[in-house]
Amino acid sequence: MSHLYAIKFSNGAIKVGRSTTPKARIATHAERVACVGITVAETVIAECVGDPVDSEALLIENCKKYMQSFHPSESATITGTEWFSHLLDWPSVLLWVEQIAAAKIRIERLKRLTLEDVIGEDDEPPMSRFIREAGEAWAKRLIRFMRETGRVSLLRRCCRSG
Repeated sequence: MSHLYAIKFSNGAIKVGRSTTPKARIATHAERVACVGITVAETVIAECVGDPVDSEALLIENCKKYMQSFHPSESATITGTEWFSHLLDWPSVLLWVEQIAAAKIRIERLKRLTLEDVIGEDDEPPMSRFIREAGEAWAKRLIRFMRETGRVSLLRRCCRSG
């Protein structure tokens, strides 16, 4: 079974990806950066129920769009496609990993993603609960990001549900 994962390093860099052995993959990354005095600060791992390649692509797309929306003067990635600077919002990454891994994502649906695709049909969407718990500043940033990335149906449903 494939998993999505994200690693936040002690220097603030964030690595996202997928793996069938996520703990071993994270350990490999930790070993590689240890030689320059960097450690793993936090991680998140979630079992992927949809297509793992498509799910990883959506996770990376969300990270890049966040960087382009909130830090347009910065490069979206540090190196390659899966490494991001400390400017990427870690709470957003945690949310995306959990929700995207739980969704049955297929590549043809990436551009018309709705809240139901991401979280199912719960009475109270976890995103609404997360926004209330995270506070107004985070909610305003999320709403701006959702508008700028074309996730309007997701935004409408989220606002109605919380």
